Order: sequence, then structure tokens, then C-alpha cells
Amino acid sequence: IVTACTSLSHAAGALGKKVIALNNMSDYFTWCSVGQIGKSDWYENAWCIRQTKCGVWDDVVEHARELAIKLLEDK
Repeated sequence: IVTACTSLSHAAGALGKKVIALNNMSDYFTWCSVGQIGKSDWYENAWCIRQTKCGVWDDVVEHARELAIKLLEDK
């Protein structure tokens, strides 16, 4: 699951589904820090990718694509 909705991220994480949370710069800090890409401390199968620059999503989407491919290959 790839989503920008934190509600869906929490639901997927709680259900043990693999989820990639796409977060903007001002989003809730607990998912990850600005510019961070990494595992969530909250859920075993959750990853977070946060914007490095306000309004710019290109790099976030590219990182999510690369991570999704890797996760699918690791099935």
C-alpha cells in the first residue's frame, strides 16, 4: 500500500500490511523527520518517505517507486 493518508497508513500498519507513507514537510512528525526515508518505529511493515522541499513530490514518488519494487522483489 502506498498512501499519503496517515489514517490508511495506521490501519495498514496495524493489520501487518506493507505500507509506504508519503508525508509532506509539515505532516505529523512521528512518522519520520524532514527528508527522511526509513522504517517506521510504530509498525514492522511500514516505511516513511517525507518531502525534502515544500511542494516538491517528484523525489518522494521516485523513492516510493524504488522502495515498492524492492519490497515486491523481497516477497
